[in-house]
Amino acid sequence: MNQDLGSEKLQVLYEQWISCEGHWTESSLYKQLRVTVRNRKTGARKWLTEPELCVKYGSARVAARIAQAKRNDPKCQHQIRDHPDCPGDPDSSLNPVLLRPSQLTHL
Repeated sequence: MNQDLGSEKLQVLYEQWISCEGHWTESSLYKQLRVTVRNRKTGARKWLTEPELCVKYGSARVAARIAQAKRNDPKCQHQIRDHPDCPGDPDSSLNPVLLRPSQLTHL
């Protein structure tokens, strides 16, 4: 079954190659991929300790709630990292925080 899927993908690539006469930038497949990549939204993620969260949000209570929520959520537990200077210390663990969304404007 995987060979059939691979053959179908190769067939699509071959058809695109023939239709654009060897100029990939002129193919509809290339143009479609370029538009898809250009419009993809991404977020800037940074790992912060709980004191850094406190500075960012201006509240120790909010920072503690964010850190606790990440520790209790099974989906987020694998994203929490040890601080490189204090491995194994739960008080200095790094929590991922989404800083701001941004747009990709290039390939």
